[in-house]
Amino acid sequence: MPKILSIFGKIWKPYYDESSNKPKRMFCKEHSNFFLKAISGTSLLSNPQFLELTHTFLIRNPEKSLRSLYKAVNFIFKKNPEYFIPDFDKNLAGLKESKQIFDLIKDLNKQPIVVDADDLIDDPERVLKKYCELIGEEFKEEMIHWEAKNINEWNGNNFTITKLMVYNAENSTGFNEFTKKYEPEIEYPQIVYDAIAENKPYYDYLYQFKI
Repeated sequence: MPKILSIFGKIWKPYYDESSNKPKRMFCKEHSNFFLKAISGTSLLSNPQFLELTHTFLIRNPEKSLRSLYKAVNFIFKKNPEYFIPDFDKNLAGLKESKQIFDLIKDLNKQPIVVDADDLIDDPERVLKKYCELIGEEFKEEMIHWEAKNINEWNGNNFTITKLMVYNAENSTGFNEFTKKYEPEIEYPQIVYDAIAENKPYYDYLYQFKI
């Protein structure tokens, strides 16, 4: 976890290289629950360069995300008995941590951008046009429509859940609902419904800031 500062340092160094003739765009992604643990006890949030970044939170209704997480854990365990897969962990939802990080950044007078996954699927053109406007990027049609094809760089991972994500991505042509070929209707244990109820307030809080 302490390595996160050195990682950002390596990223920022070429970005602020005065010999560069044109600005560079930097993109970093992390799950909020892991990121919050990583920055605890560090000076990252007080770093002026950190505040120069545009922070984006992609949120999804826990009614959907936590059901999907439970199915994924169940599916991996059944298909990959050689792997140790932990039981469903409600703490992996990440919405509580997302709210905490959101408030930390907002309190530093840096308004983060919030994108709701359902909006992105239902009306990707509106959402991405607005998002591009906020980050100073030109909107292009290929951001919402693309050709389904094999991506060589994604090959080689034999972990089942990764194969499924790659399959869905490679066979997609846009931000449309993919065919849930491995997601039959199932009965959920009470822990899933408890996790949904616990995380819904955090989702509702972030939802009010969505673009």
